[in-house]
Amino acid sequence: MTAGRTIVAVASARGPAARSIVRLSGPAALAAVQSIFVAAKPVQAAGLYEGELHFDSLSVPCTLWLRLAPRSATGEDCAELHVPGSALLVATLLRQLLEQNVELAQPGEFTRRAFSNGKLDLSQAEAVAMLTAAEGEAERCAAMAMLAGGLGQRLLALESAVHHVLIPLELGFDFSDQDVAIPLPEDAVARLEQAAQQIEALAAQGTVATAGAARRLVLLRGPANAGKSTLFNALLGHSRALVSAEVGTTRDPVHADLDCAGSAITLVDTAGDDVGESVADLAAHAARRRLESTADLFLEVRRPGQTAALLTARSLRVWTHADLLAGGEGLHVSGSSGTGLAELRAAIRDALEHGDARVGLLNVRQAEACAQVAVALRTAAAGLVTQAAGELVAADLHAALAASGTLSGRDAPTALLDRIFSGFCIGK
Repeated sequence: MTAGRTIVAVASARGPAARSIVRLSGPAALAAVQSIFVAAKPVQAAGLYEGELHFDSLSVPCTLWLRLAPRSATGEDCAELHVPGSALLVATLLRQLLEQNVELAQPGEFTRRAFSNGKLDLSQAEAVAMLTAAEGEAERCAAMAMLAGGLGQRLLALESAVHHVLIPLELGFDFSDQDVAIPLPEDAVARLEQAAQQIEALAAQGTVATAGAARRLVLLRGPANAGKSTLFNALLGHSRALVSAEVGTTRDPVHADLDCAGSAITLVDTAGDDVGESVADLAAHAARRRLESTADLFLEVRRPGQTAALLTARSLRVWTHADLLAGGEGLHVSGSSGTGLAELRAAIRDALEHGDARVGLLNVRQAEACAQVAVALRTAAAGLVTQAAGELVAADLHAALAASGTLSGRDAPTALLDRIFSGFCIGK
């Protein structure tokens, strides 16, 4: 990316829409817009302007949203042109702008400019990609919390704890050849251990491998003919799994992605756990066991009269045929009448968000960096307890700050930034 470039891209989603948005950022943004935009009043300052675009013998109504450096999302002059939603119109508009000393934006270039100009830290920039790819309300809320600076605020508190110990420690080095002792704070060990505990708790919330890959795996399991396939279809809203009174109908796991009361999940229907020992049955059991090792939540499905399942922190007890006969303690549903389905969806959401399988806020890179920070902090605290050489403790504290810097982006290498922003959409 070259400094001083003025970039342009379509910022609205693909597909039919009432309005489309074309976004520009850079020193020539205003001049490029003024070459084709005729406003109802003079464009002299940041704000909203109604007017028309004139090009190729066309006259198109347009709203201009103008923000000037440094008070803009990217820290540069920014302009958005809101026009009628026409793919042909947008393509023509882009062609006109590219003739005005403007270039097409690279993936993530708008967000990267915001990061480079101090408008966002790196965790907030990554939250933009998370928000764009969010597939449920829980993912959207997690991304919004990160975008609001939730992680950045925690990092500031963590770095304050490190400096609380590191500054007097290094002052002691400066005066080591003089008869001056610089005592460490009495709470030095406690502050470092508390900071380590907090960053470990943050990483332990769970991770999403990549933006948009945060779907949680919810597994239906139970005896044959417990009503698993009927419940699967009812939660999905249409028939996907084969339903039959014949034992062993479900062999291969059946997957479906859906939004469950705001949580994006992958629901899986599996073979009953009490079917025979044929080759096909054994293969079905093996497939289910492989899924069990990665599942975030189990729905232990039983019909009235069957033995209740033993529960773990990752399971919910679900009784089917609620319209015919109530079962035992747990959630009571009917796939045919819809009884209890709303309550089940809410229970799934709550279990994923607040239990051991709750949706995480961090991506893999962030979780790994948090782990590095925690290790360095605990090593430094242990060094203080055992009265290790001050230089070794200081080195561990600097390692914690360096790992924290990769989270905020302050010390992130260019190669890492290139990799992160290359996964963004063009226009973001």
